[in-house]
Amino acid sequence: MVENTKVNFKGNSCFTYNTLVEDHQSQSKSTKDFQYFSTIGKICRHPFNKSIAIQVEVSHRSDVKEMPKEIKAVAGQFLETFELVDN
Repeated sequence: MVENTKVNFKGNSCFTYNTLVEDHQSQSKSTKDFQYFSTIGKICRHPFNKSIAIQVEVSHRSDVKEMPKEIKAVAGQFLETFELVDN
């Protein structure tokens, strides 16, 4: 599953995404045949150099399909508050 949404983030052209896949190669100690690997992220053009894109992402691997709401909340807060600066 992949969901993409075009957004404007602090005046920059971006898109947010959510993914969910089955990881059959996980090296965890899970007793399941596979684990779910989910991501929440954002890709934005850099405000000072439009030929550069920045990707910021939070990921989670688990035996259950749903990402915990606490991780979703932290991811959402992080993805809405980070800043792109020109060094």
